[in-house]
Amino acid sequence: MALSLEFIQSQLKAIQAELREMKFAADMDRRNSASPYNNLVAAVGTIIGKLDAKLEFGLEALNDRIDRLEGTIDAGFARVEQLLKTG
Repeated sequence: MALSLEFIQSQLKAIQAELREMKFAADMDRRNSASPYNNLVAAVGTIIGKLDAKLEFGLEALNDRIDRLEGTIDAGFARVEQLLKTG
């Protein structure tokens, strides 16, 4: 049973067409999955940025309160020292 060259060529063309369709489908799947991944990365980055800003703001407020408390304590010690000197 001999295979003709035309038959082999037609089979190869059919295989090539299927491979092109498979490649196209794989490319589309990759592009479609890249978009949700990029969106997820952007959302996580935004959340981390907001958290960082909140922490920084909170720490600055805490530092301000600590500075005010240190000033109040220093003033209290100064009054106590003055009372000890005059008393």
